[in-house]
Amino acid sequence: MSGGAGSAPTPSSQIADFANKQAELGASWLNFSKESFAVSTARQAEIDALTKQVAQSQIALANDNAAYTKQITDKQMAMAEEQMALGKQVTAKQLEQADYLDQIAKEDRERYNTVFKPIEDQFVNEASNYATEERQDAAAAEAMADVQTAASSARGTALRQATAMGINPTSGRYAGIDRAGELGGALATAGAANSARSTVRDKGLALKADVVNLGKGLPTQSAQATAMGLNASSNALSGSTATTGLGLGAGNAAISNNSNAVGLGMGAQSSALTGLLGANNAYLNSTSQMNTGYGGAISGYGGAASTFNNLFNSQLQAYQTKANQSNSTWGGIGQAIGLGAGLIFSSEEWKEDKEPIEEGAALDAVNEMPVESWKYKEGVADGGEHVGPYAEDFHQATGQGDGKTIPVQDAIGLTMKAVQDLDVKVNKIADAIVGLGGAAPKVSPLRKAKPMEAEAAGAAMPGLGMRRAA
Repeated sequence: MSGGAGSAPTPSSQIADFANKQAELGASWLNFSKESFAVSTARQAEIDALTKQVAQSQIALANDNAAYTKQITDKQMAMAEEQMALGKQVTAKQLEQADYLDQIAKEDRERYNTVFKPIEDQFVNEASNYATEERQDAAAAEAMADVQTAASSARGTALRQATAMGINPTSGRYAGIDRAGELGGALATAGAANSARSTVRDKGLALKADVVNLGKGLPTQSAQATAMGLNASSNALSGSTATTGLGLGAGNAAISNNSNAVGLGMGAQSSALTGLLGANNAYLNSTSQMNTGYGGAISGYGGAASTFNNLFNSQLQAYQTKANQSNSTWGGIGQAIGLGAGLIFSSEEWKEDKEPIEEGAALDAVNEMPVESWKYKEGVADGGEHVGPYAEDFHQATGQGDGKTIPVQDAIGLTMKAVQDLDVKVNKIADAIVGLGGAAPKVSPLRKAKPMEAEAAGAAMPGLGMRRAA
């Protein structure tokens, strides 16, 4: 008995639908881009015109500011020239005054050298030699003489007074009074001498100081007079310079204020232009967002079409795999039971101890069993080349068989259950695609048919649309 897997799966119509939608959306995107470009061109023309107008206005303001600055600068140059002329005049006056004062200083110096200096020298000599030892001794002797004269006069007066009081000049009492008078006179004489010497020395030092001060005064007076004349001229020049500086500062302030006003005007115009450019950029950004949306939609349609195409490829690969497995299985079964003994006792009425097989277990068992092309050894079976699993692997995966042979009915049942598991997987993939916005795949009308009705309708196997072997 030869095996068969039915017809190949039909590609989903969603692939073409999404491809057409992608092309339509691309055309819409192109039209939108053309419209946006036309609007942007018109807006850019307005912005270019306004930019040119603002630039011309700013150039005019800059020219006006330059003219005003030149006018103020010309006035400042005139003031500077007047200041320079005044400075020259004051400098000439200062030089003239300096020459005059220099002449006076020379005359005063000449007068000092010829008149005052000889007197100073004489005065210095007398002052320096005034407090000599001889003069001090003479002053002391004169003071002592005066004291002794006074003391002698005082003793005479005392003698007369004592005599009048009845005291005998030769008595011891009188001698004591006379001795006390002599001692007081001696003390007075020594004090007068010392005082006279100190007076002479102090007067000599005072005369020396007067001489020194007299020598310093005259040159200082001449220098002060010269400095006063120069300071008067300098003050006049400083006053004129300050006035000129105020004028120059006022001119600079006027230029600065005008420049600030021009800058504010230019800034206001630039701000207006910046605002317009910002609005235009916002419009361009909005068109960029639309472009992003179009691009995302086209990518979405392309991705959906790709997903459906991948699904079709998966179905096609499953069909090919199933066809290969079916051919090898049915070929093996045919070889095992022969062409004339193809009946298996399989009525539900003849069976008991029924248990469902866990979903996916049969497909996992089939996937785990190696299926290879091999040849019987000489003397075994038909000795030909076949495709199929090994009895050892089948027994390990299912527990059926003796590890040397494969029961035909178990092999058919395992294969059919694996095909059902594969069908469940394919349906899950289709449901996931529908959740992403695709169309639901078509379900075979025999999907829920009874076994006998399905067999009468052509026995299409559910899920993969493949035909059962004839």
